[in-house]
Amino acid sequence: MSVPRETRTFAADQRSSRDARRFAEDWLDGQGLRHYRDRVPLAVSELAANAVLHTGQPFTITLSGDAVRVRAEIVDSAPQLVPVASPLTGTAADITALSETGRGLVIAGSLANRWGMTLAPAVKTLWCEFDDWGQPATITEPVIEDKRTPAHDDGHLNHLHFIGLPVRTAIASGLDLEDAIRDARAVAEANRDHPDDVAGLLELVDRSMTLRLAGRHGAMHAASQNETRFDMHVELTDDALFATGELAAWLAQRADGRRGPGASVLAFRTWLNEETARQRRGLAPTECPLPAE
Repeated sequence: MSVPRETRTFAADQRSSRDARRFAEDWLDGQGLRHYRDRVPLAVSELAANAVLHTGQPFTITLSGDAVRVRAEIVDSAPQLVPVASPLTGTAADITALSETGRGLVIAGSLANRWGMTLAPAVKTLWCEFDDWGQPATITEPVIEDKRTPAHDDGHLNHLHFIGLPVRTAIASGLDLEDAIRDARAVAEANRDHPDDVAGLLELVDRSMTLRLAGRHGAMHAASQNETRFDMHVELTDDALFATGELAAWLAQRADGRRGPGASVLAFRTWLNEETARQRRGLAPTECPLPAE
C-alpha cells in the first residue's frame, strides 16, 4: 500500500506562506491526521516564507505520510542560496530574536523530529519529518547533503580576505537587507506600480549572493560560538562585485528614509566597500577598525 502524497506549487509572494499552511491543514484533515495539526502546518508555513524571502521564485511543497510519520518537502530552484538558522544563543541572540526574518528554520527545527536539506545542481530541498510521538524536547540538528558541482576557478576571480569583522554589526546588516527585500516585495504586491524596480533589486540580490551568504554564514556561526569578530575569505567575479556595489548604493538610498539602518551598519558597509577597493588595487588586507559592540 502506497503512502498518501500530494504536491502543490506556490508563487513567490507574501500570500504563499498562508496558503501553504492551509494546504497542510487541509491535507492532514483529509488523511485523518489531525494529531499533526499543531506542528506540520506551522513548519510548512515558515519554510514557505523562507523560500519566498530568500529565492523570489516559485516553489513546490510535497506532503506525505501516515499515522506514524509525516514528511514535508519544500523544493525550489535556487540551490546556491543555502539558508542558515539564526542562533538562539551567543553574541547576537538579542538581534536575531527581534528580527522579523531568519527564524523560520529555527521554528521548523524545533517542531520536527528530523529535518535537513539536500542541495542538487538545479534544486534545493528543505525537508522535515514528524513522528507521531510528538515534538522533540530541543531543536534538532539538520542533516545536510550537498550534491552540487564544485565551482570552477577560471582564473578571473577576485580573492578577498576580510579580517576582524564585527559579528553583531554584520548580522544587523544582513537582517536589514532581508527586511528591505520583504518590504519591497510587499509594496510591489500591494500596488503593482513599480514591478521593474523590485525585479531589478532581486536581480542584484541574486548576483551578489556569494559575498552576502558568506557573510551571513560566517557571522551566524561566530555568534553561535559566542565570538564577537570573525574573518571571511571569498572569491568573487567582477559581476558579483559590481552587483554588490549597486546593492550597497540602493541600501544607502533607502537609509535616507524613515526605516534606515543604524549608523554602525552604514559605517560597516562603507568600510567593506573601501576595503574591497583597496584589495582590488593589490594592497594587503587590513583589520576592520569598527567596534564589536
